[in-house]
Amino acid sequence: MGTSLIAFLFVTFASLIAGAQSNAHADSARRTGAPIAETPVVSNTTEFPEDSVGPDDPIITLDGICTPAGVAAKSAPSCKTIITRLEFDRLVDSINLAGKKVSMGARQNIAKTYAEYLVYQQAAIKAGLDKTDRYAEIMRWVQARVLTDVMRAHIAEQYHNQSAEDIAKYYREHTKDFERLHIARVMVPRNVPLAMTAGSEGEKEVRLLTAANEARSRLLKGEDAEQVQKDIYNKLGIGAPPPTDLGQEGRKDFQTEEVTEVFSLKPGEVSKVEKELASYVVYKVVARETISEQDATKDIARELARTRIEQANREITDSVKPEYNGKYFGPPVAEPAEPGAPGHP
Repeated sequence: MGTSLIAFLFVTFASLIAGAQSNAHADSARRTGAPIAETPVVSNTTEFPEDSVGPDDPIITLDGICTPAGVAAKSAPSCKTIITRLEFDRLVDSINLAGKKVSMGARQNIAKTYAEYLVYQQAAIKAGLDKTDRYAEIMRWVQARVLTDVMRAHIAEQYHNQSAEDIAKYYREHTKDFERLHIARVMVPRNVPLAMTAGSEGEKEVRLLTAANEARSRLLKGEDAEQVQKDIYNKLGIGAPPPTDLGQEGRKDFQTEEVTEVFSLKPGEVSKVEKELASYVVYKVVARETISEQDATKDIARELARTRIEQANREITDSVKPEYNGKYFGPPVAEPAEPGAPGHP
């Protein structure tokens, strides 16, 4: 099997796996060129291991398909290509980078598509397409893409496992990130129609802010947050109120300007009225705790891996600064704005 075929399969393999989720869709997509979503997996831990099939047993046989070296020769009935289980499994394992299982449907889809590629490969070589400039340019792109994917997978593998020392150090340095507050929230929506709040836009805003301050006063007196929320919605006539019990929340669950105040509160204490994008909000801390290092280990390991992988990739991409011809490419197109940190709805 030539390197050109391996490279092409590498790029298309993820689509083949995803196609196995719906064989009919995959079969149609392969023939029409429609894209298939990516869900890469590997074969060394298949869901249906066939122990009765040995590594040297043929699992795909193509009569009339010669090896690449014999394609140019006149076709003969004796021309045959045989792929053994070892060859097929090695191909799947080499191309696949995610480490997930291969279903029986995915295995069948890969085999059918691989066989189809080999048939087309023979026809394309007979037609001399492998000698064209177009083929050479496509393979130049494919090689760069494949080596990029392999390098990224290599980096991810390097930083897959984190030491206990690194996890403990991260926990010590980021203990605040593992603080959790059990929160009760009362909200007054600011986007209610004017018909529900008589007066001008300014008068409506004053009325809604007054309702939020009244809600805060009731929470400070120890009244039930759920009842306070119901009373607000009944007064405004705006339908079913949202739940008030938000459960455990971390710092990332609040807007940046709210974090310091909310996390300074003790159980039973109430925040000031917070003005969020669509609501006035009051938070009451029901309880607080800090997640233990043991319970946080998986999350820490995942975060360490993510940041180290990002840094390693950034070191590669930042090592070269491409220059682009402005006359050909035109002025830079603005990148989509990063979404702001969402507050509570």
